[in-house]
Amino acid sequence: MKKMQHSEASEKNFDLQDLGENVTIELAAILDDCMGDMGLLEELIRLYKQNAVEFIGGAKLFINNGDFAQLKLAAHKIKCGLAMMHTYHLRDIVIEMHEQCETDKNLDRIKYLNNLFITEYLAAEKKIDAAFTQLGNKKI
Repeated sequence: MKKMQHSEASEKNFDLQDLGENVTIELAAILDDCMGDMGLLEELIRLYKQNAVEFIGGAKLFINNGDFAQLKLAAHKIKCGLAMMHTYHLRDIVIEMHEQCETDKNLDRIKYLNNLFITEYLAAEKKIDAAFTQLGNKKI
């Protein structure tokens, strides 16, 4: 499965089903960015997880209230963290959520994307933990 680039996600309303099935999480490049500091990588992963949980909770509230402006802001805020951890499949979901908040405001599509994000995030979190364990032989 090929990775979708940001421009592809922006240009079309793609079907995201089974998006992360073949996604691998490679932390070695991020560890290099951390100058080999496993403690720093561990902190980045902790912040990544915390931000994802905040996004999931906020998105649920904003969707239930039909607050597209706040959902758009929440989606915008998490995009960089998703890209930093190389979870581009999650970022692509959030990009479409962001665009839906600006354009169609299709609540059914947004709910679908939110549920997909949750499912894919849980799978990505397990893969991140496994990759971290492989790098440092410990679980966060």
